[in-house]
Amino acid sequence: MKKIHKILTHHWQISLYLLIFSILFSIKIIHNPLPFFDWDESIYAQVGKEMTNNATLVPLWQGKSWLDKPPLVPLFYGLVMISTSFIQPEVSTRLATLYLSILALGLVYILYFRVIKEQWLTTFVVIITSISSIFLQRAQVLNVDIFLLIGWIGYVLFYRKFWISLIFLSCAVYSKSLIGFYPVVIIGVYHLYRLFTKQINLKALFQEYTKLFFHILILSIWYFGMYLRFGNDFLYQHFYESHIKRVTSSIESHFGQRTFYIDLLFIEYGKYIWWSVLGFALLIYQWARKYLSDKKLLYALFIVPWFIFLNLTKTKIFWYGHPYMPQFAFLMIYPLCTLKKARLIYIAIIIITVTN
Repeated sequence: MKKIHKILTHHWQISLYLLIFSILFSIKIIHNPLPFFDWDESIYAQVGKEMTNNATLVPLWQGKSWLDKPPLVPLFYGLVMISTSFIQPEVSTRLATLYLSILALGLVYILYFRVIKEQWLTTFVVIITSISSIFLQRAQVLNVDIFLLIGWIGYVLFYRKFWISLIFLSCAVYSKSLIGFYPVVIIGVYHLYRLFTKQINLKALFQEYTKLFFHILILSIWYFGMYLRFGNDFLYQHFYESHIKRVTSSIESHFGQRTFYIDLLFIEYGKYIWWSVLGFALLIYQWARKYLSDKKLLYALFIVPWFIFLNLTKTKIFWYGHPYMPQFAFLMIYPLCTLKKARLIYIAIIIITVTN
């Protein structure tokens, strides 16, 4: 407890902001309870309720097996509802999502603080992330995206610790399925790069890949179990309907330009998103000049490949942009690392312009 208290007091800027954010939106959710108006919200609430009522780990929808998604998210909301039966489900589940969002913002802070090593700037990255409309919307409704973000960032932060990273990875995989394995791919590529640059040898690469393999193998047990129980129905509904079709065709939204996910950045951050181009160029320059380590570059650009991948797909779903909101908030702020006396002035300008 003393160590936690020391960390919170030392990083008082982010601690204070997250406390204020938590209080304000908790009050909003409590004093303005709304029905589950979103389609996904209703599904997660109902599936979770049926799972807990039937004491099963298999997602259920109207008494039938629901094979589209893994069980973590509906089970979580089901447990929240059953353990807080004295509170409206519309309130308790949304409060739970809000507090998970606070956790996600805390992990965002840790991730980018490891790059910047400056408390004010990293806090402003979190602030800009938290006030984006996509993040705010996801922070107040039942969804799988916040679980995915927590799992991704937690894994890359703690990938050296086998069991802790496995817990974070399970959070990502058992909420969003195959997409949850994204950080394993990134870490795998990172170690391969270290081999090619002679930072590690083949033996070390094998050791690193062995850990990644066991992470994948352990979490794949659920897939094997579901296939043994439901056979080809599971393969069709879970992999084809929920994965392949979402990448190869836009099933939720049949409109939008090819630049849909790029346009989202301009909607969220306006023309000031161009600062992120400068931030990206600056990172690459510093890394090429050996001013920035490979590990810091990994942290700094961890979610960029996801953004690139989305732009290669045909899907056009706005909440898929949720994970890269902190990435571009960081890239927008990063040029300020080179400033001295004018730093706070530029921060104030960006905060004012982004929130307008």
